[in-house]
Order: sequence, then C-alpha cells, then structure tokens
Amino acid sequence: MNKLVLAFILLIASHMFAWQPSGWVYQMGDYKYEYQSGDWYWKMDWDYWNVNLSTGNWTNSSANGWNYYTWPYFYSTSLGQWRFASDPGSGADIVNLSTGSWSKFGQEAQTAFAPSSIADGTLIESSSSIIFVYDDNSYIEFSKDGMQHSVGNFYYTKTTPNTARLLYVSSFNIYAYSGFIEDYSNIVNVTFNSQNYFTTSTGGAGSIQEPQDLAPASIANKTVVTSGYEYSPSQAAYLNQKYNTSIPDTVYGTSINNLGATTYSRYDGSSSGTYTYTKTGPRRGVLTSVGTAYGFDESGDLVFSESTQSTAWCYFLTENTGHFTLISEIPSGGTSIGWGTFTLE
Repeated sequence: MNKLVLAFILLIASHMFAWQPSGWVYQMGDYKYEYQSGDWYWKMDWDYWNVNLSTGNWTNSSANGWNYYTWPYFYSTSLGQWRFASDPGSGADIVNLSTGSWSKFGQEAQTAFAPSSIADGTLIESSSSIIFVYDDNSYIEFSKDGMQHSVGNFYYTKTTPNTARLLYVSSFNIYAYSGFIEDYSNIVNVTFNSQNYFTTSTGGAGSIQEPQDLAPASIANKTVVTSGYEYSPSQAAYLNQKYNTSIPDTVYGTSINNLGATTYSRYDGSSSGTYTYTKTGPRRGVLTSVGTAYGFDESGDLVFSESTQSTAWCYFLTENTGHFTLISEIPSGGTSIGWGTFTLE
C-alpha cells in the first residue's frame, strides 16, 4: 500500500482514535505489527524518539524486529535493551491497515471500553448465567435454569484499551442433584465491543453493568419469598436416622418468611427464631439466623424439632429481588447448602 493510498484513507476516515502499543509488536521501518490483535500499522512522517535506559542515549531511528511494550517502556530484542519512548505529540498519526482507522500513536484510545478493573457490585450477565462481583476479586455465578451455582476468585488484567485477560478460579461449584465438582481454573480473553457488551475467546458473549447501590440497609418488617434448591446429604441422613423420616438429599421448594425487627417466622410454621442483617456491599447483604426447625408429617403432626443456625448471602438484582446462597446447620448433626431467588415484599 503506497503513501498516496494511505493519504486517501486519511481523507475519508470518519473517526480519529488512538493506539497505544501493548505486548509484542514487530517493527519494520515505518510499519508495525501488533501480535495480539493481528493488525499492521503504518506511521506518517514523524520522529519516534526513544532512549536507552542504560546509557541515556536518545535516537529517532527505528528499533526494528520484535519489541515488547509496557508503554511507555519497551524491550528491543534486536538491540537487547530496555528503552523509553517519549510522547510523540499530537502529530503522531498512525493508521491501522486492516481497518483504515487513523490513530494517535502512544495515547490511550478515547474509545477504550475495557474497564481498568472490575469493582465490587459489578453485574455480568450472559445467556446462561448471572455473575455478581463482590469484595476483592471474588465472584458468585448463578445459572439461569437455577440448577447450579459456583463461587471463586478472578484475576482481571486490561491488555489493550478494548481487551482484557481474565483468569478465574472456582473454589466451590455445586449442582442440584449431583453435588460438588472439583475446583477448576480457566483463562478467557475478553473483547469489549462497547461500554456494556463483550465477547470472549471461548465463543461467549454478554453484558456488564457498573456497580449499583441496591442492597438495602435494613430488611426489618419485610416478607421474604424464596424459591430454590437445598442440597443436604448429611442433614437428611441425620434426620432420617434419628426420626425415621424420608427426607431426600435435594429438595426444591418455595418458602415465605415474615421478618420483624429482630425475629423471623416461616409462614408454614417450619422454623422460627431471631436474625441479624448486615449490608456488606453495593449489591450484597448477609442474613444470619438462630432458631428452631420443625418437621411435620402429611397429617400435620410434629415429627421433629431441632435447633438450627444459618447464614444467607443475598445478591440484589434490584432493590427487592435477587439471588441467594444459604448454609444451614443443625448443630447436633448435618449441614445443608441452599440457593435460589428471593423477593422482598
């Protein structure tokens, strides 16, 4: 492609962005190839001043060959040295030969859609799941069919103005009827197509919402309606053996809990006690309760009563709806794990 054609592209280009090299870049005179994006760039007639960090000697000659950039520093494999690139200024025009888009070399793109970090309270949604980000690089993911959820940590690195690399490590993954699976990790490359939408290197796509302050400071005098699964092999085994009951390992159901200022009671009479609630993040609150659980047979006769304590983590999609996870314990025997959706009324 000759300079006349390049100049013509400059005349018809409708947008002026910016390009800051990142990672491995191959340089050949006025041409640069960015390995990560696979794009070739060509620079116009301006000087690219850079300095040898060891000697302090400046030059405007090209460091040809492979260079590794962590802007404004780069390592030249051909020279075998680290160098510092000066800001070439507003006249440093460079064109992406794949798209025809002109950029300002060495500047962060004004169209940078990739966030610098993923903050507490961020919501990520795909066609199959919803992910809540909380605390320091922690996440919880709920499948939209309600059958599973996972908890873990992630490590996010912005690689270019519109791309990022995401390493996530699951530490807890449970299915409704098959229980736990082993921990796993995965690396995904993410491309942000706009401020709110992205695609991934694994063929996925979704949306990202900035943190919103939705978790209430108090849930006193509310009615909480929950719907979801409870997985409790140890608790079921304990109750079945002690009371000759037939409680399955996995139960799906809906419950209605009436909350006072500090007390709670389940609408069907199966549990009552005291609770505390604490808002722990923009979209997150924790509810801890201590009480008594009651079991009834089909005739309505009391079969058992056991002291119980539980902790529920609530993740708010809106001010009144969201997802929850629950760990419930009968101190004398058995723990259950629950998850699902809730509504505050």
